[in-house]
Amino acid sequence: MMRLLLLSILLILRHLESAPSRDHRGEVTENFTSSQLSVRLSLSERSFKEGDRVPLTVQISNLGIEPVRFFPSNLSHETYQIFLEDKDHRLVAAKEESFPFSGLKRRNHIEDIAGIHKKEVILHKGEHFSRTFYLDELFQIRGPGEYLAKVFFFPNAKESKDFFLRSENQPIFFLEPRGRSRELSQSLSPMGDEVGVTPEEVIFLFLGSELKKNWESHFKWIDFSEYILSYDKYSASYSNANPGEKSLILEDFRKFLSEGPSGQLKFYKVLSVDYPSSKDAKVQVYIERSMQRYTQRYEYTYTLKKIENATQWKIQNLYVKVRK
Repeated sequence: MMRLLLLSILLILRHLESAPSRDHRGEVTENFTSSQLSVRLSLSERSFKEGDRVPLTVQISNLGIEPVRFFPSNLSHETYQIFLEDKDHRLVAAKEESFPFSGLKRRNHIEDIAGIHKKEVILHKGEHFSRTFYLDELFQIRGPGEYLAKVFFFPNAKESKDFFLRSENQPIFFLEPRGRSRELSQSLSPMGDEVGVTPEEVIFLFLGSELKKNWESHFKWIDFSEYILSYDKYSASYSNANPGEKSLILEDFRKFLSEGPSGQLKFYKVLSVDYPSSKDAKVQVYIERSMQRYTQRYEYTYTLKKIENATQWKIQNLYVKVRK
């Protein structure tokens, strides 16, 4: 009998040790909140000029079934710890006392969810809560370049200082010098002029037409007899086909490209242009594509060749590298 009693006590103690700790409100912060809340970031643009406002929106979503509570701190930077990195993954220094709404304020009521300051936020299934911060106000951004943002979200910074959720994505934006424009000249027609279009402009037109799903314009810039060889799915069959079969394979290849096999194009930016010779060019492009709600980043390197006895450039080859 005594042995059974001791065994029961041990089982109860083990159960108590494994039970999640709760705060004075009864919230199981570590286990319950982390399994239901999602933290995602978004930028209004992917490219900004020096001196522009750079708004970063933090969205908290309840993806679970039960209501979830979190308790923002009076000091917003305790609840939302924002980090900004340059292209070499070096942290950008924050401005001192630059976080908005950081002053201590006495609050004894719960405000509506549309308010900025909250004592308690309750999210039901499928509901979202968002806050927008301006990175140009928070950080000492030094000059043009590529920057990456990420956020650590503390649902209950006052009582659970060690528990936080990382943002599920880390958006990248580009800061360009003021007065410098990467836009195409207004003299270009929507389809692009045959004469005087540079390799960089060809890629702008090529990807821009994909973004708009204008496939007639998109295919105009491709030298299909070379470009198809960049795709393993088609290269062998095309190389070994007779002239009649090649036309059918090219028709299928065009359909394949228009279906977006790598995902939907969301953003692109030309990074560099090199000229190995007067008739050859390599254009490196940063690409973002989405597939099944996930964003994948790439570096594309397009090889272009100037057509003999003409000034028009055609895309002949493509090399793709996944960007981490």
